Amino acid sequence: MDERIAHVVNTFAASHPLTRALAVFSAKYLIIILFLVTAAVAFRKRTVALFALAVGLSFLLNYVISLVVFRPRPQGTGVIRLITQPWSLKSFPSDHAAIAIACAWVLGWSLPSLRWPAFAVALLVAVGRVAVGVHYPLDIVGGILVGSIAATLGRWIIERS
Repeated sequence: MDERIAHVVNTFAASHPLTRALAVFSAKYLIIILFLVTAAVAFRKRTVALFALAVGLSFLLNYVISLVVFRPRPQGTGVIRLITQPWSLKSFPSDHAAIAIACAWVLGWSLPSLRWPAFAVALLVAVGRVAVGVHYPLDIVGGILVGSIAATLGRWIIERS
């Protein structure tokens, strides 16, 4: 089922120049914008420690999970790779999804008026990774869970210090 959904999303993204461009932009560049906006808001709202912890813990948790659960990236004849192969061979959980969701949580807590737009952008990043053929949907779900746990844990640490 996971592979089938990935195939449908990837095939749709590759089917038209506009959907291809949107998928590539979402998968590669939108996370940079989200990260920079989150960093700017964090500096302005004095939540830099929360931002750093959320992102750092996301990377750390993803790394630990990838040592235990190795899932290779989508490959084969059914995958239309719309971007170059990422340097990492692991697919689960998605680093991009984890970081994007962690940033959305930090933005939402720091500036509540940006909560829903931040989550919408984070989901575009996550779906974009499936659309360009470098992740399966369950990789994204795993990344979203990791990013949410990391951000919540970071907030808990900050509140107790």
